[in-house]
Amino acid sequence: MLPSDVILTLSEVKEVLPEMTQETATGEDETALGNPTGTRSVTYATDDGSQRVVISVDQYQSSEQASSTYQEAVQGSKEAPGGEGENVSNVGEKAFIGVSAQGNETHVGGGALYGDLILTVTMEGYEGTNEDTAKVTQLIRMQDAAAKRVL
Repeated sequence: MLPSDVILTLSEVKEVLPEMTQETATGEDETALGNPTGTRSVTYATDDGSQRVVISVDQYQSSEQASSTYQEAVQGSKEAPGGEGENVSNVGEKAFIGVSAQGNETHVGGGALYGDLILTVTMEGYEGTNEDTAKVTQLIRMQDAAAKRVL
């Protein structure tokens, strides 16, 4: 497992999502695809738990392995029920931001490839507006800087 300081702190997350008040979970990224050499995932939430953000960092043995795993993840996102998204430039080597909705649950999320790292941010309980996708992009950029401090 990657060290806990590889992920943004609550105060850093609050710069983008001031409604977040607590860290509710941390540990391995159980949703990581492929065979990462290390992972870390942290969930932040509002007081009532109606909104959450999950941030994860997955490190792979090589940039090639991370890239192929990242492509698999993007393909899965594109095929998800109720999902739509787009590639985003100027975020990592490759980035994909999208919105998926099933029933009354909406997720706004994205991921980016940075060498041997895959960074993901998923916001739950948000509308999926352009402002929300911009927040995901901002958090991914901030997460890249945080990971570089440690790794």
